[in-house]
Amino acid sequence: MNITGYARSGRESFQALAFHDVDSLVLSQLCYYEFESLSDRRRRLPLRELLRGNLDELTRRYKNPVPHAAFLNAVADSPRFGDLVLSHFRLRARPEEEVQFCAMTFRGKDLAFLAFRGTDNSMTGWKEDMNMSFADSVPAQKEAVRYLKTVAKSCSLPLWLGGHSKGGNLAVYASLFCGEPIQERIRAVFNHDGPGFRPAVLEHPAYGRMLGKLHKSMPNFSVFGMILSQREPVKVVRSDRTLLMQHDPLSWQIAGTEFETLPDLSPWSKKIGVVINRWMARYSDADRRRFVDTLFFLLAENGYTDSEAVLADWKNCTRTLYASGQKLDPDTRRFMRNTVGSLIALSARSFLFPVPPRPAEFGREVVQPDGSGARPKKGRPSGKRS
Repeated sequence: MNITGYARSGRESFQALAFHDVDSLVLSQLCYYEFESLSDRRRRLPLRELLRGNLDELTRRYKNPVPHAAFLNAVADSPRFGDLVLSHFRLRARPEEEVQFCAMTFRGKDLAFLAFRGTDNSMTGWKEDMNMSFADSVPAQKEAVRYLKTVAKSCSLPLWLGGHSKGGNLAVYASLFCGEPIQERIRAVFNHDGPGFRPAVLEHPAYGRMLGKLHKSMPNFSVFGMILSQREPVKVVRSDRTLLMQHDPLSWQIAGTEFETLPDLSPWSKKIGVVINRWMARYSDADRRRFVDTLFFLLAENGYTDSEAVLADWKNCTRTLYASGQKLDPDTRRFMRNTVGSLIALSARSFLFPVPPRPAEFGREVVQPDGSGARPKKGRPSGKRS
């Protein structure tokens, strides 16, 4: 079953069954729905009432709202989740500042779960994600720290943090830079298939302090979770979808009250992770910034305002960007051609003539179904991946 089935079958309270990673995925998925379309007064209702009464508004951005409505109904009817109350809704989307951020808190009798939304379809959100390749922090990460401090100041409950995709990265980042008094109140932080971090974050003393509370989960075929690096253990979860569609939390499988785990990531996922990280390692931060800025300049010049339009017609989009790129100044045109060409060449070599990844490029602990797994050495990053 997936998280819809888990929510539907879960009868135990959080006092009877402690909050865990599957609960985090349920609430992280909730974070994607359009609560911004509701007034503050309507958002303050328990989830049981809030979700039942606003299904159409919450799911309106989905082309196929049926599975999402089923999920929301299951959460609303669940004795485990139905009494939770949404609070501290925060949305900040400013293209001029290259920031896309949304977070909300779900409060119960003995817990507060801070859920951070992943990337939306806006070009702002996607550019901010790519900015992580050259910046040690991006505006959404700093916003996440401020958000955590605000919530922690307003309540004395134990804190759990989590998010899916970029939201998982934001949850981890907030926990690292919120200060030791708040860190002591944090019980666990869950990163569901989100990217990792650059060395400056991994080597920060706060990462070592929080490492025992950090938990990462990824589907068998992961791309987003393979970007950059991390040191926390990774739990590989079975999905009933294929390839990139495994990123969808509604596809992750649960057995009883736990994720249905697999021994390791798929070979293709590992290869993609190695290719992405080797490619980025070839370029300085300045070159990475130049590439990202130029790419999104070309997208904007050709009227692309959201990722859906790009993904739905990627072949035509590629041709359009190529033609538009010919109008760039000679130096920038040469830079873009060489940078894209190096990615194509590296991909061809890696997939046609595979080279085993070096430990510095692909190191992490995979948690086996029986809970075993070799831990990375303490005190330094275990690998160059996410």
